[in-house]
Amino acid sequence: MKNFVVSRWATGLVLAGCLLYGAATQAGVLSAMNGRSADFTRLPDLSLEAGFNSGEFESVDYQNIGLRVNYRLSPGIILLGDLNLSEVGNDDAVSFGFGAYYALAGVFENIDAALKGAFHTGDFDGGDLDVLEIDFLFSGLTPISSNGLLWYANIGLHRLDANSDSETELLLGGGLVLPVSSGEAFFGIDLIDDLSIGIGYRYFYN
Repeated sequence: MKNFVVSRWATGLVLAGCLLYGAATQAGVLSAMNGRSADFTRLPDLSLEAGFNSGEFESVDYQNIGLRVNYRLSPGIILLGDLNLSEVGNDDAVSFGFGAYYALAGVFENIDAALKGAFHTGDFDGGDLDVLEIDFLFSGLTPISSNGLLWYANIGLHRLDANSDSETELLLGGGLVLPVSSGEAFFGIDLIDDLSIGIGYRYFYN
């Protein structure tokens, strides 16, 4: 019984660490990566995306498979909601979240920028895990190749609440977005301590 309790306690600590260091918006255990341009005029009012991201923290593997709905409320505001299957080591849970992107039009001369706020939560064996995230999203004004390939970068602060403990960590990352057929594919890497790598596809409802 003692070993069982210690194991659950250790799992909770590892999971908390993964959430802190694995990102979020958008690239972490509880959600897919941002994987988008900060120019919302490139998107239709409604889009649906599927994403997968995976990483490692202190020799423990974690991965997330998620679905996200994006709705453009206005030219400068996108609302989001997602549902995810998150796994850390041998512990898994269904998590969900909601949030919004706000375009920072005209703030920078040579890049597009946006602000993201989101909240995600999941009920794991080690306890409830809540993540509050604030991200800044940046992207190029024009494609970097003739096929429409775009770059993006994100930096943010993520606050984790797990088992009555709270911590705040810095997130850095970025990736590429490529127009494909009726939507766009994305690839991203987020880094703090270890790498988190993610891919996904965003389908446009026109």
